[in-house]
Amino acid sequence: YGRSDIWPHMQRMYEGYLAEPSQEASRRGWRSVYAAVAYQAGRLDVARAQLEALNWDPLPVKLTGWGRDLSLLPLEVAARTGGLGKQVEAAESSRTRGDLAKALKLYQEMEASKNADERSRTFIRHRLAALAVEEPMSRGDWINFLPATQSDLNWTLTRGKSWRLVDGALEVQAGADGHILHSRVPVGDEFEVKGEFEVVRSSSKDFQAGLVMGVSDYDSQDWYGFRVKRNDSEGDIACVSMRWGNERIFKPMKLNGDRNSFLFVLQAHKVSAWVNDQPVCVNVKPPLFLNVPGDQFYLGVGAYNDMNETVIRYRNLQVRSLKVRPPRVRKP
Repeated sequence: YGRSDIWPHMQRMYEGYLAEPSQEASRRGWRSVYAAVAYQAGRLDVARAQLEALNWDPLPVKLTGWGRDLSLLPLEVAARTGGLGKQVEAAESSRTRGDLAKALKLYQEMEASKNADERSRTFIRHRLAALAVEEPMSRGDWINFLPATQSDLNWTLTRGKSWRLVDGALEVQAGADGHILHSRVPVGDEFEVKGEFEVVRSSSKDFQAGLVMGVSDYDSQDWYGFRVKRNDSEGDIACVSMRWGNERIFKPMKLNGDRNSFLFVLQAHKVSAWVNDQPVCVNVKPPLFLNVPGDQFYLGVGAYNDMNETVIRYRNLQVRSLKVRPPRVRKP
């Protein structure tokens, strides 16, 4: 979008739509898309102008489908173009380079500054929350990977309802199209994650629980689903698929009646998975290759719904990066 031979045409097109009287009813949508394109083109002044015209409230649906997480776009644009813009740019550059300690220090200094508007302060709080997870993850440490509070800044719910229990577990009630709760902290494209789940209740004996990973925009095509489920047609089964589709790796297995554990590994473009210490697959190529950069590769919990009502409880979810560790060839 930012190429010198392309951006002028993009700008003329969007300005034309905004000026066209017949498009008045769709103007909020056009401004929202224009802000997203300008942001990705590095034209933050244009993005800010459109967001200001929207009173900083773009249509959420227009921030999806771009192959990257734009959920914080209004806050980031405000921060990068506000009174602390130069400091934010320096902190973001450090974060992009992997110098997380420097980025953390800069954001801590900005948090104490009096020169930030409220949107910039909110963005700074989001970055501090993310860096608190990214820094130990960058060392290859196991980190707890469930929301720390009911309103954890690192997590966003896009399907169903969720609530955190006092013992740290997370309960998720599936909606008509399942449940998805994912972290805004990128885990990279080489990681392992382990945890447990319980079926709190189901309107039938059927249920699904699992993980979602890849681009955090789940209206896109660029994510995998790892699911453990029970239904009449398949019985007890664990599978890996592109989204929640039929192109998948699967294996029938006997599930426990109360609590089930899982371990999932993605490394060197291959997946391995175990449920209750039973192998689902080991070093197998996934159904399709995800061409997703590591800084846009996210992780969360989620699964489809078989038209029944379910509440799933997730416990002890932990993740660690494998970028700094040798390849996993088998479960130890």
